[in-house]
Amino acid sequence: METRASYLAVGTFVLLVSVALLAFVVWLSSRGPSQADDLYVIRFAGSVTGLSVGSPVRYRGIPVGSVDDMSIDPTNLERVRVVIAVRPGTPVVADNVASLELQGIAGGVYVQISGGTMDSPRLLPEPDGTLPEIPSTPSTIQALVQSVPEVLDAANAVLDRANLLLSDDNLDTVGGILADARQVTSALSDMHDGLPALTLRVNEMAQELEALSAEARVDMARISDSAVAALTTTEQQMRTVGDQLAQASGSISQVAGELVQLTRAARPGLVEFTQSGLYEFTLMISELRGLATTLTRVTEQFERDPAQFILGEPVSGVNIR
Repeated sequence: METRASYLAVGTFVLLVSVALLAFVVWLSSRGPSQADDLYVIRFAGSVTGLSVGSPVRYRGIPVGSVDDMSIDPTNLERVRVVIAVRPGTPVVADNVASLELQGIAGGVYVQISGGTMDSPRLLPEPDGTLPEIPSTPSTIQALVQSVPEVLDAANAVLDRANLLLSDDNLDTVGGILADARQVTSALSDMHDGLPALTLRVNEMAQELEALSAEARVDMARISDSAVAALTTTEQQMRTVGDQLAQASGSISQVAGELVQLTRAARPGLVEFTQSGLYEFTLMISELRGLATTLTRVTEQFERDPAQFILGEPVSGVNIR
């Protein structure tokens, strides 16, 4: 009898707990947002995969509410209209922005509200009852989704490059390079015995080059001394020539001054000569030309017959008186 009573008590307790749980689930699923919650609209561009009604809403990482409704934006089919309900008093201001973020690696998606300054005004419903709207910004999820095609294209390009690199021709070429490397290594191993002699010869050449360098330095010093001496002598000669040129310039200046004085002294005579003496000089020149002509004629007669020129012409016949 006591055993049956304990079973009945346990069964009654389990039944009551089940009914209570069922009632709580029904109440939770049918419960809408509290009349005291603040409602805001967010329009997300693109996909909102992973977000659902009841997903959490966080303000700078602090849970402040949940997603109340989701639908396609009737004014733009490329956007999703999300209504969120947040606790009263949450400081949602005009310069806040909303984005979708991941809850860990394998978690769901939540709405993150960030930004906002103290001087920005609060977001309040319109007088006609229109819900205030929080601007959205591209999230990490969207950037990840948009970058997947680029990553796949880059991976395909890398695979294509790898296929080209690992082609049969390239593998044969690499095999030939390795064979050549083995031959070079073998040749270097064979040359190992001759390295000491080669090193000795290099040292001897280095000593010879050092000796030649020392001789070259001595020769350069001598050439430099000779050049300095030649330059000194040339400088002295140039100074001497300069002094002589200065003296010649002084002499030329003195001669020029004397010529100027002589010209000034002879100027009256030259004026008188040009006025009267030049005419007489011209007459004298004309008479001298006539005299020269006469002398030329006399000379020619004398050369032809000197006797006749001296004695005169012979007299022929008898002069009867």
